[in-house]
Formats: sequence, structure tokens, C-alpha cells
Amino acid sequence: MLADKISDEALMWLVSTGSKNRQQEAMHILYQRYAGKLVSYLSLVHKSQSVAEDIAHDVFLKIYQSPHLYQPGLNFSGWLFRIATNLSRNNFRHQKVKLKFNESFENELSENAKPPSVPLYKGIQLLDFEHREVVVLKYKFEMSTKEIASIVSCPEGTIKSRLFYALKKLRQYIKPEDYE
Repeated sequence: MLADKISDEALMWLVSTGSKNRQQEAMHILYQRYAGKLVSYLSLVHKSQSVAEDIAHDVFLKIYQSPHLYQPGLNFSGWLFRIATNLSRNNFRHQKVKLKFNESFENELSENAKPPSVPLYKGIQLLDFEHREVVVLKYKFEMSTKEIASIVSCPEGTIKSRLFYALKKLRQYIKPEDYE
């Protein structure tokens, strides 16, 4: 298929300079390539499929509205995940404020949004946001600490520290008998 052979950089060029039809076609291809990965990442970080889908759509809307922010030559998927992480953090901050006003309702919603219980999933969900996001990027999406540092705008040392403490907490949450 021709769409598989077009680079992300070329697609972004079409989004920023092409006709309306070309822009939409290019965005459609980018959406097909990356939406599933973004939703998967965001649903693990936010504990909610619907929140993940909303944020993923916001990411693509932001790209469509401001394609000039992409710098050719940079890793497109890293840039995309950075946008997702920033929007995700904004959403998380907003949720914290909402929790102060209506904590019980929010807890009920997040409980209903969880997929079937799996010890590892439950353990990841118990991590705080900053630890959860680096664990998901590292182990689900197999990103290097350098890539994660770029996405979350932190030094590599901070990422390594967060991973260390996240894994330490996961070992406390998950017992070997959970897998027997």
C-alpha cells in the first residue's frame, strides 16, 4: 500500500502545505499509524479508555491545527508522544482539581473504567502518574530512557530514578503467588 511508504515527515509536510484534501488524507494516514499506540499508552496512564481516546483525538487535532510546530528531521513519534504526555499531564492536573470537589464520584468512574483484573495491571494503576507514565513508555512501548526523557521533558537520570522506584513499588504490590 502506498500510504505505508510515505514517511511521517512527508505527511507532516502535506499537512502544513497541502490542499485541504491532501491535509485530510495525510492526517488520516498519521491517525491510522499512531492512534492505536497513543490510546494504548494513554489508557494505561489514565486508567480510562474514554479519557485516553479523548486525549488521543486532542493530540491529532493539535497536530492538524498547528503543523508548523513539527520540526522536520526530529523523530515524529517522539514528538507525538510528547504532545500526548503534555495533554495527559494537563488532563491529570484538571482531574486532581475535580477530585477535590467530587472525589467519590470520580473514584466510582475510574473503578468502572478498569479492564479485567490482572496483577501487573493493578500494580501499574497503583503507581502515581509520573511513575506510571515512564513504566508504560519503557516497557509497553520499549522506548529508551533518552527517548522518554525527551517526551516527558526530564533529565535521563530522573527517568532512571523513576523507573527504579516504580519497579520497587511494583515488587511490593505484586506477589509471586499472584501468578500461580
